[in-house]
Amino acid sequence: MENILVIGGSGFVGSNFIHYLLADQANVQVTNYDAMTYMGNWHNLADVAADSRYQYLEGDLSEIEKLEDLILAQHFDAIVNFATELHVAPNPAHPGAFLDTNVKGVLNVLDILRSAPDTRFVQLSTDKVYGSRERDYFTEEDRLRPNAPYAASKGAADLLIRSYVHAYGLNAVVVRSANQYGPYQFPDHFIPKMITNNLLQIKLPVYGDGLNVRDWLYVGDAVKAIAIIMEQGVAGETYNIGGHNEITDLEVVRLITKQMKAPDRLIEHVPKPELSDQRYALSTSKVERELDWRPETSFKVGVQQTIKWYEQNDDWWLPLKED
Repeated sequence: MENILVIGGSGFVGSNFIHYLLADQANVQVTNYDAMTYMGNWHNLADVAADSRYQYLEGDLSEIEKLEDLILAQHFDAIVNFATELHVAPNPAHPGAFLDTNVKGVLNVLDILRSAPDTRFVQLSTDKVYGSRERDYFTEEDRLRPNAPYAASKGAADLLIRSYVHAYGLNAVVVRSANQYGPYQFPDHFIPKMITNNLLQIKLPVYGDGLNVRDWLYVGDAVKAIAIIMEQGVAGETYNIGGHNEITDLEVVRLITKQMKAPDRLIEHVPKPELSDQRYALSTSKVERELDWRPETSFKVGVQQTIKWYEQNDDWWLPLKED
């Protein structure tokens, strides 16, 4: 696929995906359609701004006519949607805000694609749609049981996509990802917050006892998976992607402090939010079996690479640091 529209490409995963496409495919043309909200950052793609294969268009998923003109005129081979309303806290004050981008915005794209049903549509979703489980791993066939408004909005979009594939023959797939980390992630997220707080020698806040479990996927591995699913995924299917790095929050923080040679005394346990799920864990056997994708980066190596990036790019993250 050579003509690709990336929605929300100025954020963390989207910008990494665009960097990957431009490095991997000599003939690719990438259009980045982004509203440049708080999750977007001009600097994420400053190094490719002059590349003739890349263009940026400012726009929101609520601007239906603008989006329709773009999609129907450009005849994109694929549209990959990274746009999301995301709040780091599990219990935001205004959960209804998730609906505009995460549900209504996706619905707008789906309705436009009824006039271009051959265009591949890839939706980036999350492991949070499954809810929490004490043991074993969620497969793509498991029920969606989200426990927070953000997760519910992402699950609603997943189900809309499924319905449009079956009702209107759209060429769409869903990618449900484990927690991602790596370069260009805002410093209010868990791993970059621990790294940048260490660099500033300030407290490292850990929720509750720190025993919440997450699977961590290095963003470089994630964007490769998304590209493969974009090219080879079967319409109507959902694919879980994860890093095989299941670890508690406290273990993550201790690994970071050890690699940065920082004191454990900076770790501070803070109250756990009410809507914080205990454990997320995905089975990735489907994408491994059907599309031959597997994560390549161990958690230790990925954290080392991420620490190095933040150490070398304080001009990027310092202006974004809230505390």
